[in-house]
Amino acid sequence: YNINSSDVCVAGFCWGVWAMTKACEMKLFRCAVGFHPSIKIESMVFGGDQEAITKKAADNAPILLCVAGNDLDNLKPSQ
Repeated sequence: YNINSSDVCVAGFCWGVWAMTKACEMKLFRCAVGFHPSIKIESMVFGGDQEAITKKAADNAPILLCVAGNDLDNLKPSQ
């Protein structure tokens, strides 16, 4: 099969949402959905800005984050 990753959607769970976000930041996928997202590895391990990579990723591809009550407030929609 000749599949171009830009024609594919990606899904992630917990820490996998960080990898999904990085991939969308690099324009590797057309859209993404993440469940119980945890992208704090960006700042904790790599010293990066988790909000900046999420914004850049969302500028490159539509991203749906499905958050739960105990997820970080900065990942939840503003009310």
